[in-house]
Amino acid sequence: GNTMSLKFTYPIVNFVAKPLILIGVIKGYSLINDVNWLRHDDIILEFDASKPLEDRRRRGFLLSKSSDLHQLDLRSTIEAIKIAENDPKVKKLVAKIQDPGYYANVEELRKAISNFRSSGKETVCYASNLSRGGYYLSSAFEKVYINEVTEVPLQGSGSIGLFFKGLVDKLKLDFTVSRNSRLKSFPDVILEKEYTPEFKESRLKFLRDIEEIVFRDLALARKLAFETVQKLSLSGPFLPQEALQHRLVDGISTPPLSEKRKKLDRYYNTKKRLDRFGAEFKHWTEQSYPDRIAVIYADGNIVGGKAENELNPDVMERAFQRAVQDKCVKAIVLRVNSPGGAVEPSERIKHIVQSAQKAGKPVIASYGNIAASGGYWISAHSDHIVANPTSIVGSIGVFGVLPHFGRFLEEYGITNDEIATQNNATYLSPLKKTNEGGALMDKYIAFVSNRFEQIVSDGRKLPIDKAVELATGEVWTGSQALKLGLVDSLGGLDEAIQEAVKRGNVVGEPEIVEYPKLSLRSRLRGVFGLFQDPSLLYKMSMDKLMELQLSKVKN
Repeated sequence: GNTMSLKFTYPIVNFVAKPLILIGVIKGYSLINDVNWLRHDDIILEFDASKPLEDRRRRGFLLSKSSDLHQLDLRSTIEAIKIAENDPKVKKLVAKIQDPGYYANVEELRKAISNFRSSGKETVCYASNLSRGGYYLSSAFEKVYINEVTEVPLQGSGSIGLFFKGLVDKLKLDFTVSRNSRLKSFPDVILEKEYTPEFKESRLKFLRDIEEIVFRDLALARKLAFETVQKLSLSGPFLPQEALQHRLVDGISTPPLSEKRKKLDRYYNTKKRLDRFGAEFKHWTEQSYPDRIAVIYADGNIVGGKAENELNPDVMERAFQRAVQDKCVKAIVLRVNSPGGAVEPSERIKHIVQSAQKAGKPVIASYGNIAASGGYWISAHSDHIVANPTSIVGSIGVFGVLPHFGRFLEEYGITNDEIATQNNATYLSPLKKTNEGGALMDKYIAFVSNRFEQIVSDGRKLPIDKAVELATGEVWTGSQALKLGLVDSLGGLDEAIQEAVKRGNVVGEPEIVEYPKLSLRSRLRGVFGLFQDPSLLYKMSMDKLMELQLSKVKN
């Protein structure tokens, strides 16, 4: 039996080992080349902001491009720019910009670029097919160039929504709807034929605040009066020559082919690899470990179950458990990018956060693009909350929608009948709408709404009357939320980490560790991408080996 097992196992090991050895040789040679070009003077770095930067990069699906697998996430991009800012060999930063995403994450990236520029180094961007966020990002650069057909989208903000009440009526669909405020507006898409006056007023206030923040930053960066930018926005978007005439850009050009530029991700990965080797050698020889800050990403819709690409309590529990059990972790930063979701999973995650605090780990919340509804629920008890000025914050409120298909099905000859021991057995049936079902839903929504208000009151140390006043379902910018007492300070992930360092009494430069860790399944999803770029497979195997070795040393 053992002989048969060995005969079967050896070819598999041989098949796996040989490619890994080859990959190791290739990767080693590549690392030597990377180290060599890091020694050159006058390094010009280039990064691509043609699509939104995620808070944390996720592995691509099958057949994903290897270039996508190499793309840095927001924190890594900002850290790379910081490293380059302090590297005397780096002289210039060049960016290609299209649509880097919503304003809040762009704000954090703009700050890093502005700091790089303030250090006396050159910054240039080449823009095409610009979004509004793209132009906002480009304004952080000293020189802004667009191509011959790119418009500059300096204009007002707005949106057009779809409403399905007419269709719902035609299809004879019924809904039981309950909510604590008319500003919890999601049900309006099936109940109304247009925006309600209350919603319009609230949303216009939000959009105008975003607009003022962005326009003031644009005016400062382009050395224009704020009033000038406001006036220009009435006439946008602008054709290339118009944009040049109004000093919104510095020229109409494309990147020169003669300029030797190195990719920012390659620069960052090489620098981090060298730093990591040095740090690990110090750990092994001195048996010392730096204090750590854990950054835990709460990203996506809040759901129950095992959804891998959404925010669920089981994943959060494992992440917080690892951070709490690591004695080197002195504080936790909860990075929230969530529009909310289900009530019970939100409550579970809130308790997980509080459990970490009871274990002696300060929790600092950092709001990215959005921390609304359940996203606010899970983080309201944080020791300190940091939001970007343009972060979407609030939506404190609850709603429930239950569809009923009975009348719709009758149109096609499908009827229903019921058998029940008690009348209340079918009050919430999807086949018929009842007044009793509506009353049950109202009772539960009122209960959850009161719970949410108490969470806001306790977490933010506000009088309950003030929390009730804020529980309208309205969303605010980070700047507005600061004035309302819903956040403690303005800034990005860096500022949240600095706050965590202070509250955790960190000694020296902390090591940043990120959770949740990517699962093996997540990593294998990009398998075809890995075959396009085998160095990633090598990196994963080496990272895992190093992690195992470290755990042996610690234990």
